[in-house]
Amino acid sequence: MTGKIIDGKTGAPVADVSVRAGGQSATSDQAGVFRLERLSGSELAITASHPNYEPLEFSADEATNLLAGEPLEVTILPPHLAGAVVNGVTNSPVVGATVTAGNLSAVTDDQGQFMLWTTETPLQVTVEAIGYESAESQFSEDAPLSVALEPKGLVVKVTDNTGQPVSGAVVNSPRSDATTDAQGVALLPLLESGDPYTVTLAGFAPAAQTYSGEAQADLSIVPNTVAGTAVDATTGEPVPGAIIYVYDKTSCQGEACRGSEPAVLVDANADGTFLVEGMPADPQVMIKAPGYSLLFPDALQAGDCNAPYCLQAELQPFEARGFYVPFHYLYNRDLIESRLDLIEQSDVLNAVVVDMKSDYGEIAWEPKNAVAQEIGVYQEDVMSAQEFLAEAQKRGIYTIARFVTFKDNALAEGKPEWALSKKSNPGVLWKDGEDLAWVDPYRDEVRQYEIDLAKELAEIGFDEVQFDYFRFTGQRDHNLLTYSVESTPENRREAISSFSRELMAALKPYGAFTSIDVFGSIILNGNEPLIGQNLADMAQGLDYLSPMIYPQVWWPGTFPGCEEPVQCPYKVIYDSTDIVRDIVPMPTRIRPWLQGYPNNYRTDGPAAGYNYAVPEMMIQREAADDAGAEGWLFWSGGGNFPDEIFGPLPSLAELEAQVRARQGGRSGPY
Repeated sequence: MTGKIIDGKTGAPVADVSVRAGGQSATSDQAGVFRLERLSGSELAITASHPNYEPLEFSADEATNLLAGEPLEVTILPPHLAGAVVNGVTNSPVVGATVTAGNLSAVTDDQGQFMLWTTETPLQVTVEAIGYESAESQFSEDAPLSVALEPKGLVVKVTDNTGQPVSGAVVNSPRSDATTDAQGVALLPLLESGDPYTVTLAGFAPAAQTYSGEAQADLSIVPNTVAGTAVDATTGEPVPGAIIYVYDKTSCQGEACRGSEPAVLVDANADGTFLVEGMPADPQVMIKAPGYSLLFPDALQAGDCNAPYCLQAELQPFEARGFYVPFHYLYNRDLIESRLDLIEQSDVLNAVVVDMKSDYGEIAWEPKNAVAQEIGVYQEDVMSAQEFLAEAQKRGIYTIARFVTFKDNALAEGKPEWALSKKSNPGVLWKDGEDLAWVDPYRDEVRQYEIDLAKELAEIGFDEVQFDYFRFTGQRDHNLLTYSVESTPENRREAISSFSRELMAALKPYGAFTSIDVFGSIILNGNEPLIGQNLADMAQGLDYLSPMIYPQVWWPGTFPGCEEPVQCPYKVIYDSTDIVRDIVPMPTRIRPWLQGYPNNYRTDGPAAGYNYAVPEMMIQREAADDAGAEGWLFWSGGGNFPDEIFGPLPSLAELEAQVRARQGGRSGPY
């Protein structure tokens, strides 16, 4: 059996050590190595001795050291006194304590143990450790000495971000806990160097520190909770559907936060109350609710609301009143600016709806989506979304980005496997009456493509993203087309409703308002099986629903008391708005599309040739306002409107007289 003798103080090999076992003996060489021969398994009790070292007795292992031949490593100690330092309260080892005696010193190891390289007794020792009262003791004999140290404790003073003392905060450490008093002071009675301690209090972000022996520590905790109520600034009534967004002011401030994901997002309760926890230290709060302008409250203040911050969020009512700008206008900067100038100079208008994803599937911004890049939908020669937005924002205009959804000719041609075709000729894309192809609303790839592009628009910073053609084609026999699943009325309804929920959830973090355009006829029963739209289903999480209730689209006799809807613009708009309001629950708001084009497609009957002009269009405005619509938008496919319709409203009687004079006495009931 072989081994090596090591000096326990220096780690150097020790020569001339006498090693004995089983009647055999050996002496270590200059490298500290020894070799014992002719041993049996019963002769493994070993002694080691040297005049300058303390004698040592130990045992070897038969299997490891004798049979397998693994060398022993033996540590032999010079003359010394040994001891241990413990916590006087817990009796646990004190690590890193300094033990001194004259010119001798030692530091306790992980077990609280120490050695002094002497055997002179009696020996007076002093023991010191961070966080403990110093102590003195004496070696009266060469036997292990135990020294107990009394912990000092730590005074912790806690203040808030304004410097005011905080009472009731809990200070936790691995060994003891305490609670701050009215002066914000707590005493941790038991703490050791290196221990972490944490201050916690409901409504505040935790603060942590590591103890390094100080007698007192000052910690500041920052409020991270706000409680409040969202109310109408005019009526004081609670606002339904409010969402509270909290951003970190080090990343963004005010309107610049729009389009980025918040640090915290919370839905207010139905009564407008809210509690937001986990806010960053320097919060930027934004509150969004349909029917109201965004609110960016000033610096949060304390109050009586059982939270560090209290907020009475007074939201200003807002109704968008604007008109449509088609995609092709974006090719003409002067034309765009003239339309925006009209809105800026108007006492009535405050909003614009502009094509950002057109009926052809073209878009006005450089996309991040890989499919959109691949099929080349970005039109580089148009006024970009960012440019348009900058011009509109400069004029204080509310921006609505129109987004044509499943009528997507560019995607259909770029990804024909995602498109609709006739079953009788599946290799050729199906086209609608405008010679445009559609994509399959059932396909996950299609839905994700539309979601991704909508998120990109919201990131750019539009106030609202408005979805059109959010439906199936309207073909009476869907079995003629190639869908990825069987296209039943139930499946169509579920596809459109579930996509609406997915889309609203995906856009919610970006803080943009959302709206969907729907056929006017859907208001008759709230459901349109051919296209999959169901008003109540689609309204979940939606800010605005915009029914296209142009008088010229209704069949004669649709509205009781009005034989020909074309001749009853007031009644059609008023009754339609009233009906859809009963179908769609709050907080979704109703903001109708009004007929801003003159054409009437009746070729016979009392309305034949009854084209609209300024009076009929203004009558629709009056009706929408009277019916309690939350704003209105004028539609003309070519984007052409008589500017006079956006001026001050004459009385309804005066408008009716103008209609009768122009129409040869023809007009409907008002």
